[in-house]
Amino acid sequence: MDTFATGAELLASLETDGADCIISAAELPDMSGLELFAAVRASHPGVRFALMLSRNDHPAIAAARRHGVDAVFHKPLVHRRLKHFVTPV
Repeated sequence: MDTFATGAELLASLETDGADCIISAAELPDMSGLELFAAVRASHPGVRFALMLSRNDHPAIAAARRHGVDAVFHKPLVHRRLKHFVTPV
């Protein structure tokens, strides 16, 4: 598992190292989680992508679903949902 401070760092790493799944905060220092999702999906369409929200933000949830984000998690995190996302059946 790797962590990145910005979306640009993640995207650069993705080009060299690849990824099976990404879990992103809704807001990063350099872009939104949805902007990161669009960039990832454009270059690596098979990578599963989840968005982490700090509150029950219904407009953000709806936007994530419209854009095709694979999963939305809320804080506090339910660990079994995260485990299922990271290791699908």
